Amino acid sequence: MQGNKETIAHFLNNSNEQIIVPVYQRNYSWKQSNCDQLYDDLMQNIESNKESPQALTHFFGSVVEEELPNGHNGQIMIIDGQQRITSISILLIAICNMIDDGKLKSNTPGLVSHIKENYLIDWYTKDKKLYPSEEDRKAYFALFDSSEDFIEDSQITKNYRHFCSRLANYPYNDAQEICAAIDRLEFIDIHLQAGIDNPQRIFESLNSTGLDLSEADKVCNFVLMDLDLETQKKLFNTYWRKIERKTEGKLSEFFRNYLTLKLHRSPKKNDVYEEFKRYKRSNHIEIEDLLQDITKYANYYYELNHAQTSSDAANKVLKRINILQMDLLKPYLLALLAYYSDNKINSDDFAAALCTIESFIFRRSMTEAPTNSLNKFFATLHNDVLRRVNDQYGYLTVLNYVITHRNDSSYFPHDQEFKDSLDTRNVYHMNSKNKEYLFDSLENQHSEEHVNVVENMKNKTYSIEHIMPQTLSDDWKKDLGPDYQNIHEYWVHKIANLTLTAYNSKYSNRTFINKKTIENGFNNSGFRMNDFVRQCEQWTETELKERNELLKQEFLRLWPFPQSDYQLQSVTTTQHTLDDGFDFTGYKVLSFTFQGTNYKVKTWKSLFLEVVRLCYEINPSIIYDLINATKTNKGLYSNFSDHQGLYFDHVADGVYLLTKNNTWNKLNIIKKLLTLYDIDSSELTIECSKNTK
Repeated sequence: MQGNKETIAHFLNNSNEQIIVPVYQRNYSWKQSNCDQLYDDLMQNIESNKESPQALTHFFGSVVEEELPNGHNGQIMIIDGQQRITSISILLIAICNMIDDGKLKSNTPGLVSHIKENYLIDWYTKDKKLYPSEEDRKAYFALFDSSEDFIEDSQITKNYRHFCSRLANYPYNDAQEICAAIDRLEFIDIHLQAGIDNPQRIFESLNSTGLDLSEADKVCNFVLMDLDLETQKKLFNTYWRKIERKTEGKLSEFFRNYLTLKLHRSPKKNDVYEEFKRYKRSNHIEIEDLLQDITKYANYYYELNHAQTSSDAANKVLKRINILQMDLLKPYLLALLAYYSDNKINSDDFAAALCTIESFIFRRSMTEAPTNSLNKFFATLHNDVLRRVNDQYGYLTVLNYVITHRNDSSYFPHDQEFKDSLDTRNVYHMNSKNKEYLFDSLENQHSEEHVNVVENMKNKTYSIEHIMPQTLSDDWKKDLGPDYQNIHEYWVHKIANLTLTAYNSKYSNRTFINKKTIENGFNNSGFRMNDFVRQCEQWTETELKERNELLKQEFLRLWPFPQSDYQLQSVTTTQHTLDDGFDFTGYKVLSFTFQGTNYKVKTWKSLFLEVVRLCYEINPSIIYDLINATKTNKGLYSNFSDHQGLYFDHVADGVYLLTKNNTWNKLNIIKKLLTLYDIDSSELTIECSKNTK
């Protein structure tokens, strides 16, 4: 690797090199503010050089480029810095075109030819010097032709137009001034040698200093960067384009869900890239096999988001679930859809399983159960079910059992708690998506005719109406009776007092009879959920209580508590995490699963050593810090040594572990070690059986 200070002019003027932006690089994305900063820096450089007897340069960051191996003579590949190089090239094209159109003055003969032949076009091959990524290439090349061919929705074209608008107010008499300022732009050119330097490590080092890349950008670079150019193109076009298209701009979110599915835990949003690398390396998956699998789940992701699976019954449920926009469901739904697509569950059970999830989510919303435990719950739910599925009990039966027999914070609210929530829940102040879901379900779920409730609520065609208004008139006070204040305070925002209307909200304070008879009022609204209201001649506490009881029965019908005849089996093996509080004394270990990968072991000592080795592979420095520690980690550091002693077993070079301790101590040390690694204890699942001796 060589790093040299170089000018942009010299970099672009190297006639022996064509500059290739590889397919894995993100698309050109400079904003107008970035372009303005570049242009203003150039203007400032012009002014500074008018006042200085010697040429003053301007530092323009760094560029990392790699020479392509044999077979690609005269080509270099940009690892980092393509946004800057592309922007300078766009500005140079804008200067040339503005001069040719007579909109920018130049007193320097042949300036346009000089720019094109030295910076933009290879004078020998007549090819373009810069080849942006495939997504941007057509738009960039079009800038060399008639404006009729410009691709206006491209960021490249938009920034070209913006540079032209700035150049239209160029304050100097000669365009040569800005060209000279561009010539004075300096950067650090980091040149990598093919087959010698590791571009992935260089990229990661640069990224750690603040390169603005998404987690998905980094994953793409990791997957494709080390491959030859032709393989990059093949895999990018065969897989990555499809993955991008199917995830519809939510690529980082998708990869987080994909990893949650695979690892049975939810990575932090900013750790997706690191977790992905670890997953790929620990499972020894070939790149193309991995991309095939990711593409499969990207297709499932699209089917879920658009409710376009092969099951019509399931799609109806998915459309309702999608209103709630609960991303934490996605890992489980992806696993369930994959299970259905593999013909391991039929269409009816697939749809019924979705209904179970729907009831679970909405019941918890109505009862205001906390959601912070659900990421972990849905990350493991599919596997929790599969462990119990057998010839006697199918997936749906087991799911309904597992999801209704939780006694922790992920519990399924029972009927009484769910019904009671209608007496207490302030429905009017629920978040918008939950209200849209609720009123859509009440109006549509058991009807052949569908009313587009959600869209019409979003565009304000429909509104949530307080039957008893939020502000009571004298007439309303009279109708409610002497206890009107308490009645109003208790019922005003409850579901029993809420409905949908299409009439103007300015009428909402009218009397009940007026609300019934006005245009689009209750009598002719057409909403099925107003059937009871239409039958009433007054709206008092009596009607509120009656409607509330009717709605309780409707809620139980729409969001039922799942039934299951599953009987807990007498099993010879059991699985637990370190968070379960399970006493492993008297149990024989069979295997463990760590970060999604299963390992067979025969003794607790083997498990102990293997988990520590896996942690060491993740980050050796943490183990070495323990070896070198004194009192800082008392109780943990004393279990590690840099040399083999009595009862110490080899972990890695210069790392030995004390293994002469009981099972409880071994697992306690592992738990403390995982804390140091910022790894959740739930990522280690232990399978064991009761000792028979």
